[in-house]
Amino acid sequence: MAILAMEQYGYYISSFGVETVRPTDFDFEFSGVRVLLPYELLLQNDELPHSWKVTSDSIAIWIASKLGVRAIIKLTNVDGIILNGRLVERIKASEIVGKKTCLDPYAPKLMIEGGIDMFICNGLFVNRVKDYIAKGRAKGTLVMGR
Repeated sequence: MAILAMEQYGYYISSFGVETVRPTDFDFEFSGVRVLLPYELLLQNDELPHSWKVTSDSIAIWIASKLGVRAIIKLTNVDGIILNGRLVERIKASEIVGKKTCLDPYAPKLMIEGGIDMFICNGLFVNRVKDYIAKGRAKGTLVMGR
């Protein structure tokens, strides 16, 4: 049901003019901004644990790994990973295994296995995303899986 809710949210986002992609396997390519509808892909490739510890974070990392992507960006409602009351700018995924962060509990394990880095930043500040893409730095946290 949670995966179907993600898919429904994808349809909502597409109502603003963003195209959707609904693959059933990993033989797909797209460019530009697209909303991936995950239900059929996960139904046909049942590899992730069925647990509340696996959310869209883990799904995004898993898909990136299957596609050979080594770096992704997570937009969220916080500035990044906060440990001991401070924003962490860079951290290894292995250092947050078992810690409560803005990532789901299964995500660090997948990042390590897939050698995937993730930059986490507050999506309300569009310039942060632009700065990270254009300059390789912005306010947020780089979680290194490699």
